[in-house]
Amino acid sequence: MRILVGQNQQDERELIGLQLAPLDHVVDFADNGASVVNQFRSQSYDVIIVEVELPVMDGVSVARTIRSWELMQELEQTPIIALTTLLSEIASPSDLMREFTDYLVKPFGQDQLLGVIRRHAG
Repeated sequence: MRILVGQNQQDERELIGLQLAPLDHVVDFADNGASVVNQFRSQSYDVIIVEVELPVMDGVSVARTIRSWELMQELEQTPIIALTTLLSEIASPSDLMREFTDYLVKPFGQDQLLGVIRRHAG
């Protein structure tokens, strides 16, 4: 399995990397929304995990851009998991469920992260 993580905070990237280590899959990181989209367009991923409040392009815009590109390319939808704080100014829970496959509210544990990946990406 190949996983793309969009997270701009270095410490959170490291933590997510440690949490994903038991899966023994390829994990790529991007530190802003535009990089997530560019990496997705150049590489096939089984799941995308994206911080809602990313610089350059926020996570909601990332999800919309990816969904539009998948539609134009006639691709199946890649599961996109949002990472957010409970009181995100960018997206409410209903917005998240409209734009993303699923979401996790920070802080979340390893079991929650691995569970949502297994649920949506096998």
